[in-house]
This record gives sequence, structure tokens and C-alpha cells, in this order.
Amino acid sequence: MLAQKNSPKTTLKQPTQKPTTLQFLFDLDSKHSPNQNNGNKKIHSSDSRDEELYSIIVYCTESRSDDQEYSALKRLKLTQLLSIIKTSVTPISDQTLDVLFKMVAANLFRPLPPPSSNVCSMVSCEEAEDVIAVPSAAWAYLQIVYDILLRLIMKITVKSVQGMQ
Repeated sequence: MLAQKNSPKTTLKQPTQKPTTLQFLFDLDSKHSPNQNNGNKKIHSSDSRDEELYSIIVYCTESRSDDQEYSALKRLKLTQLLSIIKTSVTPISDQTLDVLFKMVAANLFRPLPPPSSNVCSMVSCEEAEDVIAVPSAAWAYLQIVYDILLRLIMKITVKSVQGMQ
């Protein structure tokens, strides 16, 4: 039999096989899985600001108060986070806010240090008779966490008021 002239050509293409490396499998899994192992929502964004926020948040959620280097780096990262939140013009996504509030809660709602350690030391001013309490090194970044919380509440309040109008 003769083949028809107008029939489409059928060519067999060799299927291109993707490499089955571990990185390829992780990438494939991350496309289908919206959650991370620790329960935090994974932020899928091409925006570098959100990626930077997420990496800082993950780092600052951990708590290792006995390591001085870790505390200093955590203080630096929290300061970076506060700066990003202060200067951001675009609103922070709800997913990022959720993870941010979990990080703030992890830093604020933690066990108190043992009573034998000094939570704060007293410093007296030479000019005045006032006594100033200075927090210990284990609590050095606590004020920054409160500042982050304040900025988040201010941003959410402005966002909700604008949404009501």
C-alpha cells in the first residue's frame, strides 16, 4: 500500500533524560511540596528581598544563648532584618509575615535564665543618682526583636487601615 502524501511525518525522538542527581530530586520535590520539614511555610519568590528575609528568619529562629559568636552574629542579622523591614516600600507577603511572627515568638517566649546568673547588671551614672539596668549578653538582642515586632505591627496596622477605606 502506498502511504498518503498529506499524512504527518512521524519521527521518533529519543526522550531526553534528566539527570537523577540528588539536587535534581530535591528541586523536583520542592516544586510539589508547599511545606518545609519544620512546618514553616516555604516562601516561593524570585524577589531577592524575600529570599534574604527568609534566610535571616531561619537563622534567627534558632536559640543557642551559650555561644558568644552566635549571639553576636544573631544580633547583626536581626539588625539587618530590622533595616529591611524599616526600608521596605512594598508590603511584606502574608507567608513572610507568618514566618516572621513565629521567629519573634521563638525569641520572646523562651525560658528565663537560671536565677543564679545575672539577668542584668546595675550601672550607676556619675552625673545623676539614677541606676540603669543593662541586660546580660544572653539577652543582648531582645530589644532588636521588640523593635522588629513594633515595625511589623505598624506595617500591618497601616495595611489594614488602608484596606478598610
